[in-house]
Amino acid sequence: MRTDRAYGIVILLLSSTAASGVTWSGTTSVLPGTTLSDRPELVGQIIASQTFAVTVPGNPEIDLQNWVVREDSTGLLDFYYQFINPNSVSATVPGAAITGFDTGPALDVDRRLDAGGLTLPVVAVRSNTAIGTVPGIFLGNPERGSGVWILSPVSSLTPIFIHTNATSFQPNGEINLEGVAVPSTAYIPSSTFASVPEPANLTLVSIAAVALAYRARRRQFAFKSPSSPNSDPRRTRVTPL
Repeated sequence: MRTDRAYGIVILLLSSTAASGVTWSGTTSVLPGTTLSDRPELVGQIIASQTFAVTVPGNPEIDLQNWVVREDSTGLLDFYYQFINPNSVSATVPGAAITGFDTGPALDVDRRLDAGGLTLPVVAVRSNTAIGTVPGIFLGNPERGSGVWILSPVSSLTPIFIHTNATSFQPNGEINLEGVAVPSTAYIPSSTFASVPEPANLTLVSIAAVALAYRARRRQFAFKSPSSPNSDPRRTRVTPL
């Protein structure tokens, strides 16, 4: 009976945490920032990377780095963006609209505080008309009316990532910096998605498996006949279930 109760508790925990995890409603949100220590599921390998040169009128040319990380624990893909000012003078970075992330693939958006760069404030919002009539995500600076960031000489903005449930990607996304189109295609999720439990749920699944194995072993000993010539009587004295 104790095993049954423990097993029931594990199942209850699994059912109550199955829908947990970091999610994003898509409404305007100031990104708080996170680290790999806070969110270990983000640990993974870079499987694709590219750098765009972007020219904004009235500003020196800046770089936009875009890379894809496959998470070690889940196999899901996270899409990163980082603005870099390689110049000896300051540069203005307008807010960015990125297509390819609708309600389906985008689970949440945040910035990596442990990956270097200026920790300027970032706001994110999902829009059905991010670029023209194409849905996507808009990123900007909430402290400035025009939504721009000012990067000091030879500096970069803290990387921004879009955490998804995609398992594959394609290089045909569009990035628009408030009217200035980036002349290259960005990495975005393809049509392949997966539902993978959060790391905490994986741990609970392991606990449940152990509980089931223990329960099965107890029953095996309980039903073994004491008169069997190969049995040890001490092994058959099992507390009734």
